[in-house]
Amino acid sequence: MPAPIPESVKSKVIEMWFLGYSRDSAASANGISNGAVTNIIREREDAIGRDVMRGLRELGVLLKREGLSPAQCAIGFRIMKIFVDQGVDEEAAEHFISDTYKECNRLGITPNNVITHIEDLVKFLKEENVRLPEIQQYIDRKTIQKNELENGIEQLNNTVVTLAEKKSELEKSCDMISGQIRKLEHEMKSYIIFKQELENYGISMTYDIPKLASTVKTIAQYGHDPQRILGEFQSMQYRTN
Repeated sequence: MPAPIPESVKSKVIEMWFLGYSRDSAASANGISNGAVTNIIREREDAIGRDVMRGLRELGVLLKREGLSPAQCAIGFRIMKIFVDQGVDEEAAEHFISDTYKECNRLGITPNNVITHIEDLVKFLKEENVRLPEIQQYIDRKTIQKNELENGIEQLNNTVVTLAEKKSELEKSCDMISGQIRKLEHEMKSYIIFKQELENYGISMTYDIPKLASTVKTIAQYGHDPQRILGEFQSMQYRTN
């Protein structure tokens, strides 16, 4: 009589059967005959029903084809159940999860930093006293404020340019006035020296210069002709005598 097959071997055979392995593969992997594998499968069918066994095997084959473990399948089932409980149909939930995963990959968001981002978002909402549905309105307000600040900065920059131009014009005016002052100072200095020289010869700027100017004017009337001037001078002396 053959020795009884250990329960651990039976469990391994059933597991391989559920994952879609053939009887030959299960027998070879566990060191038993094909008939023993058939008996183990039949024993389990009698316990839970042939239809259930067939359904579990089909599920196992599908999981194997998709590269999923039963644990991963259970997690997916729980996630889908959450969406269904919220009134989201399975197809829409699948698209949502797939699109979200792809977008997270594109943005470099990993499961580890998702929590960090959520914490930052919660902190931001609390500090700014903003509710989650009001974020877009908050962004719009901040955008308007940013544009106003940029316009203000542009106006200030224009004012700075205008003031710089006025400053340059004032500096040119100051330079021109300084030049005029230096010219006047030079002329004043020359006048003082000239006046002093005349006074050294007993000529008064107040009384004698007008007479000199009148004399020069008279000389000009005679065309600056020395003979005519001398003749007129002699005539005047004759009349005086």
